Amino acid sequence: MNKKLDWSRDNILAYQVEFKGIISEVEEKLAEFGTVRIFARIPELVGAELSAMGDRLRF
Repeated sequence: MNKKLDWSRDNILAYQVEFKGIISEVEEKLAEFGTVRIFARIPELVGAELSAMGDRLRF
């Protein structure tokens, strides 16, 4: 379940995202590589060209 956080302001959107199902795998890869990159698919995002947003979205 995702939840918008109260401290979202102006052009800052803060969300709590549930990753319970992947925590052990993330920890394993962190131990192996030191860093991980996570791809999050957001199928409901319509009307935006994601390739233009690539340098603006960081997790």
